Amino acid sequence: MSRARMIWGSVFVLAAAALLAVPHPGNSQNAAADASPVKKDRPPLNAFMRAKLGASQDILDGLVTEDFAKITKGTLRLQAITVAEEWKLSDDQAWLDQSAEFRRVLGRLKASSANKNLDASALNYMEMTISCIRCHKEFRKPADSERKASE
Repeated sequence: MSRARMIWGSVFVLAAAALLAVPHPGNSQNAAADASPVKKDRPPLNAFMRAKLGASQDILDGLVTEDFAKITKGTLRLQAITVAEEWKLSDDQAWLDQSAEFRRVLGRLKASSANKNLDASALNYMEMTISCIRCHKEFRKPADSERKASE
């Protein structure tokens, strides 16, 4: 199998995984989020996270159609999302580290798109998706599970 084919196959698998990582109403894992370090006085984030997902989907569309303007537009939307007040879920260092890593990946994606480098853009998209999945996984954990793991 060619390297390019492997990369694109990985992009699609990670994109599908990212779609599954987005919280859905009625998802039993969302109940566990009540015990997470996420701020309790926040409004529901479903619409906000859907906007993030929409920007991610635009990037994927740009990748598969080799539309670098669309990749850049989606990346800029995500960068704007990361500075919105709704983005700051927690003052917890783990959240701050995850957020900083996501911004770094977006910077690399923006640069690779500006350079019209499809392979680098695809790899950066995969890295962005992995960052999303890691963060969603980390901040869905119940606090009790975290305490048990540290004992």
